[in-house]
Amino acid sequence: MKTLIKKFKEHNEKKAIFYREAKAEIAKRNLLTLRTISLIVTFMILFLITITPLLVKTWRITIQYILFAPVTAAFAIIAIIAISENVKSPGLITGLCVIFEIVTFGFIMAIDIFPYPDSACTFTPLALVVSAALFIFPFYMEIPLLTIIEGVFIMLTMNNKHLFIAENDVFTSLVGYFVAIILYGFFTRIHLQYYLVREQYVKVSQRDELTGVLNHIIAEERMRSYMREKPDTENVAVIFIDLDYFKKVNDTLGKLASDKLLKDVGTLLKDVFEEKSIIGRASGDEFCILFKNIQSDVEVSDMCTLFREKLEKNTAGKYDIQITCSIGAARTAGKYYSFDDLRLMAKDALYVAKNFGRNRCVYRNPEEINIADMKNKCIVVAHKDEETRKNIISKFSDDTECLEARNGNDAIELISLHGNRIGAVILDMDFEDLNGLDILHFMKTRIYIKKIPVLCIAQGEKEGDKAILYGADDVVYSPLDATNVKLKVDQIMQRNARIGEKVD
Repeated sequence: MKTLIKKFKEHNEKKAIFYREAKAEIAKRNLLTLRTISLIVTFMILFLITITPLLVKTWRITIQYILFAPVTAAFAIIAIIAISENVKSPGLITGLCVIFEIVTFGFIMAIDIFPYPDSACTFTPLALVVSAALFIFPFYMEIPLLTIIEGVFIMLTMNNKHLFIAENDVFTSLVGYFVAIILYGFFTRIHLQYYLVREQYVKVSQRDELTGVLNHIIAEERMRSYMREKPDTENVAVIFIDLDYFKKVNDTLGKLASDKLLKDVGTLLKDVFEEKSIIGRASGDEFCILFKNIQSDVEVSDMCTLFREKLEKNTAGKYDIQITCSIGAARTAGKYYSFDDLRLMAKDALYVAKNFGRNRCVYRNPEEINIADMKNKCIVVAHKDEETRKNIISKFSDDTECLEARNGNDAIELISLHGNRIGAVILDMDFEDLNGLDILHFMKTRIYIKKIPVLCIAQGEKEGDKAILYGADDVVYSPLDATNVKLKVDQIMQRNARIGEKVD
């Protein structure tokens, strides 16, 4: 007995999940069914009105038939319009389907009872059976609806037909009623099994098996789709989360521990973000989130902080290593940004978070990007030779902040960290660790730093031409004249400031 009760509860829980999680799809299928069945009923009534007088000479058309056809036709038109307008409200669609059932049964009972009190009912038992298989309604809606309809039919039949005929009609309708309940249970089970099988398929094909979030391909596809379809006024944020020192966890504690950690992170991500986000696993220990319909920067910051705090709390004591994460986030700012724009900004923000302390969140807001404002700007001097750097810096006034980069990686770190504070970059094209062209490409493909003016230091005209092609504002050649470098920097900063004013 306990086993039966347990199975019954599990089945009810699955049904509750089905009606809750698949309500949008259920509404869509119900709307399509409404369109189809209302068209069928309309044509069936017209067919009966046309053919029956030819087959049954004594049959006469009644007012019920005359009114029934245009009413079902009206439901068909409403359903067709709703489908064409892409109406998605589950409550509205369900209400429309319930009204259709009530109105349809009202006409069917009127046809079966009032014009022919001496004849057995024809349509009501059949309609009861068919209705159980038409729409996908939850138990608490379908069974009371069928019961009320059956009760009304019994009452009207007993009051308006001869007793012998009425008793037969009641018996026939009760058979139809109980068959309808059995069919309802049968079709509900089929719908539920189909949903569970499909969800299992989705889980296997679209979700990352270990973490339970969407895999990289599906997540990016859904994020791009959402960005294309969302209203222009809706702001969203792209968030990248990367676990700090994950390789150390894997090397020290083993693969089983690292897999368990990733599974815990997936669960926590869904707990914190899933209500209004698309969550995907970008790579090994990196996750990407599209946070929908954000109202303020504080909302994004609070959610990121909440995740970091919960991660530390939930993993404390489970692993011998303290588990933290770095987060990079970027949001739209009242105008269109593509998914690629936001992803690049968020990835760069993550890069800064991981390379400047870890266990922190770096946030990019394009509203704060104003290259035209040249006040309090700093100059990045990126050159491999220390003496050359010092010589160039000496030409700028004492109130100009100059940041030194001794190699390509230092240059990218400074540019990523200071972003829109940078007034200009003086870039040596001949670094050993990173090619100057790679640094230019990095800058010109990032929306928040692509307008920073760049003066390149090239060894020859061929290299200089390539720098211009990659987006450099101007070029100077070795051997350097530091005074000329200062003059060129002033020129490109003023030129970019004037361009910014025109754009504004």
